[in-house]
Amino acid sequence: MTIPAVPLVDVAVPKGLIGGPFGSSLVNNDYEPSGVPVIRGTNLGFGRRLGGDYAFVSEEKVASDLARNTAAPGDIVFTQRGTLGQVALVPDDTYPVFIVSQSQMRLRVDPAKAVSEYVYYACSSEAFIKQIDDNAISTGVPHINLGILNRLTIPLPPLPEQRAIAEVLGALDDKIAANTKLITRLDAHMALEYTAAVAEGALDSPLAAVAEFHNRRRVPLSAREREQRAGDIPYYGASGVFGTVNEAIFDEPLVLVGEDGSVINADGTPVVQYIWGPAWINNHAHVLTGKDISTELLYLAITRCQVATLVTGAVQPKINMGNLKRLVLELPLAGDRGRLEAIVRAETASKRAALEENVTLAATRDALLPQLMSGKLRVRDAEAVLEKAGV
Repeated sequence: MTIPAVPLVDVAVPKGLIGGPFGSSLVNNDYEPSGVPVIRGTNLGFGRRLGGDYAFVSEEKVASDLARNTAAPGDIVFTQRGTLGQVALVPDDTYPVFIVSQSQMRLRVDPAKAVSEYVYYACSSEAFIKQIDDNAISTGVPHINLGILNRLTIPLPPLPEQRAIAEVLGALDDKIAANTKLITRLDAHMALEYTAAVAEGALDSPLAAVAEFHNRRRVPLSAREREQRAGDIPYYGASGVFGTVNEAIFDEPLVLVGEDGSVINADGTPVVQYIWGPAWINNHAHVLTGKDISTELLYLAITRCQVATLVTGAVQPKINMGNLKRLVLELPLAGDRGRLEAIVRAETASKRAALEENVTLAATRDALLPQLMSGKLRVRDAEAVLEKAGV
């Protein structure tokens, strides 16, 4: 089955593709503690839905200057400049109306021509993002404009097929969202249990007394070396994964603490990661496991600490090993620690299982998306894949 491709403007309501306000119409001084939320670049990049913290403007400001820059539930928002290729659906369970910022664009779909959820998935496909990359204006900050967005194309099957495709892909995203909520609840509960245990009685302990350092096992690789070692093993740095390689030098639960570059968060806590499974780690992150406490409890303890006094380096922030070893952790007394350890181990195992399932679900969605969009895979065959995956 050949599916025709149409430009985005053909699925929009009249004047359904709009950009953000002119610069002078929305400035930082317009932001309020509450009111009508503004969709900025920081609110995209969370998958299908908008996320993160919103800035707000007053309803009076919207009425006087921003009425044409609104977005409503079901609309689709695109990044216009900066991190191109980001796209999200405006949710229907948060606010009745939003404002699109200067660096975003909004598409309102004509329901007689297309299904919003289907259009979102079409616009998040690799084929569509390649169109963005191929047409982006590279002078200054990379960007596109309404004229470019208007003419970018998506495959457009009949409405019933669009709905079916959106339901299949949406089922996977719904399961990912449910797992993500579970992970958030588990994190919150572990933090609450830790706080309660410390309140019963705490012991101040230097990090060196309860952590083993494995920094000597780290091996930095240049970008060229990573290209020569192409594979699927994550390559970790100070604040996350920076590519993949073909071999692991670690394969165990670990705590990574940023050593240089990204070492401290805005609230003064250290940049910390809890990882497990095969991994390659470079020399921008300290590598720790627990000593006399679990690695999971070590991670919780470190995330609570303030490290501003440990950071050195005027240009490149750094926490060297000597300073990090002196970091003082607040740990529950031994009598209360056993119960907390049991909770943390069990809930971390549940969190890991949910995270691993999300990786599988996302990979399944990303594999199905181009097949469904091109007509190479029929919806009923995709539904069989979902049933096998337990979705």
